[in-house]
Amino acid sequence: MSKPIPVDIESDQIELVRKKHREDAEMDITPMIDITFLLLIFFLVATKMETQAQVQLPLAEHGKAASEKNSIILAITSENGQTKVLPHPPTEVFPVEDILAQEAAIADYVAQQMNRTPRPKFLMLKVDKDVESGEVDRVSRVATQEESLPLQLAVKEERQQ
Repeated sequence: MSKPIPVDIESDQIELVRKKHREDAEMDITPMIDITFLLLIFFLVATKMETQAQVQLPLAEHGKAASEKNSIILAITSENGQTKVLPHPPTEVFPVEDILAQEAAIADYVAQQMNRTPRPKFLMLKVDKDVESGEVDRVSRVATQEESLPLQLAVKEERQQ
């Protein structure tokens, strides 16, 4: 049924009543999602990830000297692309060919050194400048996984003349 149209008799004007149609404004975002995923896949495929970046460590300018007698010392060198880890003083070389065997030997050495008197307070790494930073991170994580020792990195002190 239709509503009667109100009429103002005095002014002879007809007042029309309009229904206000409010449509829900919807936007189809499916193409936008498709484009987003295509861009994501493009950048994942096109980006080159560096697994290990070589870092040239600067000479020490500030800092305090660390005591070797309160530390477990490991020397890390790199020869022909292989990382060698040696205890200090160098009595043995931990296995080079097998990383898992090397990590087990490092962990055993640190555990053995923790039993000495006086008990070590630090883990000091003496790292050759040619060793990649990922290898330093790996050795430090293995050496500190059982004991939470503060890590000290030994650097070469530049002498002023």
